[in-house]
Amino acid sequence: MYYPMKLLPALKEYIWGGRRLIDECHKKTDLDNVAESWELASRKEGESFISNGRFKGLSMSEYVEKVGKDALGSRAKRFSTFPLMVKLLDAKETLSVQVHPSDENAKKFPLAEGKTELWYIIDAAPDSKLLYGLKEAMTKEEFANHIKNGTLLEVCNYVNPKKGDVMLVSPGTLHAIGAGVFLLEVQQNSNTTYRVYDYERRGKDGKLRQLHVNEALQVTNLNPPKRNMEILTSLPQIGDAIRKEIGHNEHFRSEYISLNGYAEFFVGDKSFQTFTVISGNLKLNLLESFDVEDEGTLDLSLGDTVFLPANMGRFTIEGRAEIILSEI
Repeated sequence: MYYPMKLLPALKEYIWGGRRLIDECHKKTDLDNVAESWELASRKEGESFISNGRFKGLSMSEYVEKVGKDALGSRAKRFSTFPLMVKLLDAKETLSVQVHPSDENAKKFPLAEGKTELWYIIDAAPDSKLLYGLKEAMTKEEFANHIKNGTLLEVCNYVNPKKGDVMLVSPGTLHAIGAGVFLLEVQQNSNTTYRVYDYERRGKDGKLRQLHVNEALQVTNLNPPKRNMEILTSLPQIGDAIRKEIGHNEHFRSEYISLNGYAEFFVGDKSFQTFTVISGNLKLNLLESFDVEDEGTLDLSLGDTVFLPANMGRFTIEGRAEIILSEI
């Protein structure tokens, strides 16, 4: 029942998306572009599906319903829904300026959910930018006037990202991913986004895309962010795997792993694990016994994501690759 599961993502086409996820990560689709690949997802708007083993063909929600929440680990008991989402994003064009509510602020709006997210920059064009918070503190009235007068971009803080940078986007932080950025995002299981500014862009229907100014006025942090890039913490090396913790908060923990050889890991009963390959190739082997042919070994490459159920036990990874691993 507990074996490494390779996932098929839910693919999303938006006006700002490119083709890197199709051309480089080999996501199979008839879409013109893939802006977001929901690698690990369990939502009505999009689900990832298991592609191997006895649960092949099941969505994540169907899998959890079938085997029980023990597969998510004991820490998952504090969450009312599936606790985590992992995405790959390809921004050919700049995203809208947007903001997400905190868990507390989400209670003000019907069906809203809090959202904390972490970005790992896989690649970035030399002139790319990330909009990250405000330059200076302001009042709600001043913020509203900048939105109304079209001067919002003039008072925002910008960061020039490079490969390997990590940014925590706390709830309430105004943000936008700039053109030319390719990143992995780890986040709460939420799809609540309040769009503040969108460059007068129109959707496929020819209409201006909806803004959510009233909601943004209520949830945006009007003070500058405390810092831009996260400070990475070195973790004990495991075999030939060099590890750095890139994020640790009340919702999830994530680490960057650079593998050049062989390493053995363990999934205990506290939390499931999931990881996405962001460069190179590796082979994953389950060291516990297994009965079905495609449940013990996986060959993984750029853009592949696996779900490792809680209490799965020992597994090895071998090859040359970079991965982002997360748990709750």
